[in-house]
Amino acid sequence: MTGELQRLQNLAASDYTIELFMGIYGVGKHKALQFVMQGYQSLKDVQENAQLTEAQRIGIELYDVGPRLGFEMI
Repeated sequence: MTGELQRLQNLAASDYTIELFMGIYGVGKHKALQFVMQGYQSLKDVQENAQLTEAQRIGIELYDVGPRLGFEMI
C-alpha cells in the first residue's frame, strides 16, 4: 500500500510540474513532458539547463510578469 501511495504522490507532483512548464510560451504538453523526463523540476532548472528556443527563453523570463493575454485582449 505504501508503494501505491508514493506512486500517486509522484504522479501528482509530475502533473503539477508539467502544468508549470506548459505555462512557458512555446512549450506544449509534449515538450513539458520531455523536461520532466530529463529531470527538470523547476523553472530555474529549465532556464539554466534546457535547450530553449529564443521565444521559450523570453517566455520563461516573463513567466510571472503578469496575466496572460488572450487573443481577444490583443
